[in-house]
Amino acid sequence: MTSKSLQNENKSAALSRLFSPGVFRQLARDGRSDLLVRILNEAELLKNLDSITIGQMLDRAFQMSKGESLRTEHTYKAAITHKILLGKHSLNTASLFTEFRVGNSKADVVVVNGTSTVYEIKSERDSLERLESQIDDYFKVFSRVNVICAEKHVRKILHIAPECVGILTLNSRFQISTLREAMDCDSSVDQAVVFDSLSLSESEIIIKNSGRTVPDVPNTAKYQVLKGIFCDLPSEYLRAEVVKTLRESRSAVHLAEFIQQLPRSLQPLGISTRIRKKDQSRLLEVVSQPAKNLLKWT
Repeated sequence: MTSKSLQNENKSAALSRLFSPGVFRQLARDGRSDLLVRILNEAELLKNLDSITIGQMLDRAFQMSKGESLRTEHTYKAAITHKILLGKHSLNTASLFTEFRVGNSKADVVVVNGTSTVYEIKSERDSLERLESQIDDYFKVFSRVNVICAEKHVRKILHIAPECVGILTLNSRFQISTLREAMDCDSSVDQAVVFDSLSLSESEIIIKNSGRTVPDVPNTAKYQVLKGIFCDLPSEYLRAEVVKTLRESRSAVHLAEFIQQLPRSLQPLGISTRIRKKDQSRLLEVVSQPAKNLLKWT
């Protein structure tokens, strides 16, 4: 590895940690973050801080992460958030959540509107080793699967992914290009996998909506009892009901004003990382402070 490649690796790793739920929560909870300052120092971003706010400085760091040699998972999540969720849809019509557990996999991004769509990210630094099994898992719950990838992965993914899987790339202009449209999967959902992907309260809502009775049992027995009923529900009913339930239970419509006030670089985290109302106000105060204040946090 050349010295420039190593430098890019280090910067990319720093940017990945910078735009993480941990840093986001710490800023919101404490109104400061020593970790944030350390990461900014590693990424050589604690420079030229006059006349800008902390939010503008974070946007500057995010702009850096758009470069193909520095892209992180957050870069791709931001593209999906801004260009698909907030670009084609809205918080009123669609819900987005990240790191959604499905079988033995975690879906990077799920968007639920009239249907349910997974976006599996394969960035410049990702391996394709588990892609086939990930796709298999996702179709056990969701209707459509997209792989959004670095251009270097396209040829291999075309070979690995079934024809119903969409293939998207994030090009050098930070635009999402569609190489192949995702199609609805015609396979049946796996009731047991769906159940374990949802919260117990979400599963209970789906059972009640089906007209089935939920027995009054001790909490220790609730998981097994609910799962037994859930796994007896028709596959066709489940696919539609999961979309409806997730849209309602995980809606971010109440966050619309907060998201709009956040720097663009933090908007994906604002949607997917839930924080208390009072912490939202504290975070907005922090990002409006002069960036020079960061030097006082060390």
